[in-house]
Amino acid sequence: MKVIKKLEHPELQLALASYYIGKNTVKTLDILHHSLSLYKPNDEININILHSLATLYYQQKDISAAYVWTNVATNHSQNKKTKK
Repeated sequence: MKVIKKLEHPELQLALASYYIGKNTVKTLDILHHSLSLYKPNDEININILHSLATLYYQQKDISAAYVWTNVATNHSQNKKTKK
């Protein structure tokens, strides 16, 4: 049980998702969504999670979801620049 709790970190979930990326797209998407849920307010979100979500949805031909995640990534990048 302690091993599972140690994996409950966004960066480790991203690494786990990268393992599944070519093996199981649904599981990869679930892991990426879960990784976002682990962030606390004001944490710096790893943009690679957002890009991966957009890419995977695009590859699955879910264009509307890909569009949403692309916009989330773009807005995240723009907000990050304005905070500096």
